[in-house]
Amino acid sequence: MHRAITADSVTGQALPELTSYVPRAHDTRLRELLAAAEQPVMVVLAGDSSTGKTRAAFEAVRAWLPDWSLLSPVDAAELLAQLRSDAVTPRTVLWLNELQIFLRDQPDVAAALRRLLVGDEPVAVIGTIWPQYRKELTFLPADGEQDVNHQAREHCCRTPAGCTYRRCSLATILLSCAAC
Repeated sequence: MHRAITADSVTGQALPELTSYVPRAHDTRLRELLAAAEQPVMVVLAGDSSTGKTRAAFEAVRAWLPDWSLLSPVDAAELLAQLRSDAVTPRTVLWLNELQIFLRDQPDVAAALRRLLVGDEPVAVIGTIWPQYRKELTFLPADGEQDVNHQAREHCCRTPAGCTYRRCSLATILLSCAAC
């Protein structure tokens, strides 16, 4: 774990550059999905803390979608408002770091994402998630319990790569500490 830099810590100085990025095996698949983003694509990077999920997504977006718009909602309510207001236009990256914030117990949000992904416009939804939250979203509830994550399970957290949508690519890329 590393301490994040803040603007206050370098007052009057230029912020330091990121460290050099060392591509790993999952980067190939991630870049393949984003390089061909002429249709909707959703990629979920799943891994423990500090396995490089966010950095891998950042590097792929920077390399393959540098001129696309970026939306980064802070919570499920803001994401739902963006999806309902058509703020997600063609050639937009929808950045959902900590995907569980947006999908846990939020079937309306997962359904709105599904509607976005069945469209014809090129959009990229990039999510990161820890394994325990992915497990929570993808496992069936016990008998008699309400299934509040059915939309998330069916449409946002599948692995291996596979999709029932007409045009979208949907993949979950698993990262592990051993890959660091």
